Formats: sequence, C-alpha cells, structure tokens
Amino acid sequence: MFKRKPSHKNDIIAALDIGSTRVNCAIARIIDEDKTQTIGVGQHMARGLKRGIIVDMEAMTSAVAEAVNSAEHEADETVRKIFVAIPATIISSNIHTLEIPLSSHPVRQDDLGLLWKHVQEVMHERGHEVLHAVSLSYELDDQKGILDPKGMYGSKLKAHIHVMTAPSNVLRNFTACLSAAHLDVAAFVAAPHASGLATLVPDEMDLGSILIDMGGGSTSLITYVHQRPTFVTSVSLGGNHITQDISRILSTPLAHAERIKALYGSAATLNSDERESILVPQIGDSEGGNESSITKAQLNQIIQPRLEEIFIHLKKKLITHPEIALMNRVILTGGASQLTGMRDFATHVLGKQVRLGQAQGMDGLYASPSFATCAGIIAYAAREFADQFSARDVISPSASLWGKFKTLLND
Repeated sequence: MFKRKPSHKNDIIAALDIGSTRVNCAIARIIDEDKTQTIGVGQHMARGLKRGIIVDMEAMTSAVAEAVNSAEHEADETVRKIFVAIPATIISSNIHTLEIPLSSHPVRQDDLGLLWKHVQEVMHERGHEVLHAVSLSYELDDQKGILDPKGMYGSKLKAHIHVMTAPSNVLRNFTACLSAAHLDVAAFVAAPHASGLATLVPDEMDLGSILIDMGGGSTSLITYVHQRPTFVTSVSLGGNHITQDISRILSTPLAHAERIKALYGSAATLNSDERESILVPQIGDSEGGNESSITKAQLNQIIQPRLEEIFIHLKKKLITHPEIALMNRVILTGGASQLTGMRDFATHVLGKQVRLGQAQGMDGLYASPSFATCAGIIAYAAREFADQFSARDVISPSASLWGKFKTLLND
C-alpha cells in the first residue's frame, strides 16, 4: 500500500512534522541558494504517538504514509529521503563545558573536531544521540567570550556548547516507522529549532527572543541569542487539553469540542460574550435534538484557565534561568496559538512583548502557524545540507552530520 518509486532529484526537500494531533508533510523545490518553493503539502490525523513516543507503530506508519502521499500527489513528485522533526517532549537541552590542552600551535579545525568527538562519545554512553550542537562561546586561558578561536594561541581551549539530544532508542523507533512507510530519514531536526528558523526574524534571533510553539499535546519553548539556540524546554500541555476540558465539562464529543473551540473559543473577554449563545451537542445523542446551550463567556471560562496554566508553567521554567528571564520578546506559533486574543492574553500572563509568528517560506494557507515546523525544516535542510542538493551522489546522513557538527562548533 505504501510502496513508492524513489526519486533521484537532488533539488527536492521533504519535511515531516509528527505531532500529537496531526502529521504534516511539506515538499519544496530549491530555486536558488536562498530560496525554496513549496510544491506540495499533506496533512493527516495523528495516531500512535503519545508525549513524543510511538505507542502504536502500525497506526503511526499509516498516518505518516497518508500525509506524505498527499504531499506527493500535490507536488507530483515522489520522495524517499525526508527530514523529520523530533518533538520537544523527548529532547534534552544542556550546556556542556569541554576543555582540551593545546600545544604550541594555534587553534585548528582538528582541535574543534576533538570537542565534537568527545560530546558524541559522552552522549552515546548515556544512550542519547546529538540532534544539534551549537558553540555559545570559547575561552583561551583567561580570554573569555571568544566566538571563533581558530588561529589564536593559548595553553588550553574551553568550549561552552549547547547540545540538544534525544534518546537513541526513540530515534530508532522513528527510523523504523519511516522505513515501514518506505522512507529514509535524511536527518532528525529538533522541532522547536525548526519552528524558530521559520518564524523569527534575524534581529530577534540576534538580540534575544523566546519562541513558544503551542501544539496539540505539548507546548515547547526555545530561546535565541546571537543567532544561536541557547535553551529548549516544554510542558506536556497543549491545545488537546483545552479540547478535553470542553468535552468533559460540557458533556460533548471530542470532535464537537474541537469545533466549538475553533469557531467560538477566545483568550479575550468581551462584554458581548454574555449575549452570544452556542448550541452544544451532547454525548450519546446520535439523533440530535438534545443540545444544551451555553454563552460564549461560559466557553471562555473553560478555555482561559488552561491557557493561563500553560503560560505559568513556562514562566516558572524561565525564572530558573535568570539570563533568559530577562528576554522581553516572545513569539507565539503553533496551531493552538491561533485562538482569538492570544497575543494580549500571553502578554498579560508572561509580562513580555508578544507577537504571533507565521510560517515564513510557506505559500498561501500553509503560511499558518500550524506549518511553522515544516517550513523551518525546509529552511534548515536547504542551508545546512546544501551539498546534498547539488552533488550527484547523496551524502549519507551520518557523514553530513559529522561535517555539520564541526561547522557548528566553529560558528
């Protein structure tokens, strides 16, 4: 059912975002060095994933295959290699400080490679694989804050590296899932980082900003300074929990609760909400005619406490990192961020400047926050794996990641 003919075109990028609610796939064509064009998008209801872990391989494989097939049909292309987003709920984010001695020669690329090798070995021993590693700064003896130490002298080199990892066994299961759908993993990408690449503008990444990606099953947070991701975390609360609250309190099926939330839900409170009525179908009322009625104000009294809980959890995580808590710029993205009044609500709870982020690089309706992760994966792949899309022979993911890691250590 899921067999496909492999494509040998090197100007095509396929991105896959596996969430708790939906599986999104986007296919893009590289136009030039700095531009891509979205040529196909597919979406399917997610099944078989819980808190970032595959709990039903067959169901997950089917959902992935359906989303990819839809994107392929729209793009009139067939893909084999695909870049896959890894959910924030299974990502570990830590700053590692490493130190190596130097001889009489200046710092060389080989010295930076030793740092990478050490990080890789340490993570592998802990049962984790490196998704991204970004040098935040270097030190040479008592010289601190160095961004690029190559060509400089010292007796010892110290590096402060932000490393994002995921459990090796979890990644193997994702690989097996994609393989069952006749797809090969080109590389894994941290979903929060992909969303950041798609929604933040250069000044926000440089001066210091916080991106909050509100998904169905979880909400992630990633921070950027000097164009580098510095911290990633998440809470296991998202739009699905709001839907479940509505369903439980109003005794309405989940499908109706989701529709009511999308049509009438709001993070804002208006005087007119008390006068606007909403009909709510009841569980078990298959024939209809037994609907209850609530006001929009009552609906929002269900939604807003859960939203406040999500932002308060994130705020507490920020407080534990004083240098991050000082950041005053927040960008909201993700499907659950599209409720009316969300920007003002987040501004009030977080006490920071907030704007809504769209998926840059996506066309038309797919520029919505729901496709931010796919847009970021495409941007990431086009930039960091450019050699794969220009060379005749495709480089293996492991070889590419080795070269990329050494480049990141030098950024």
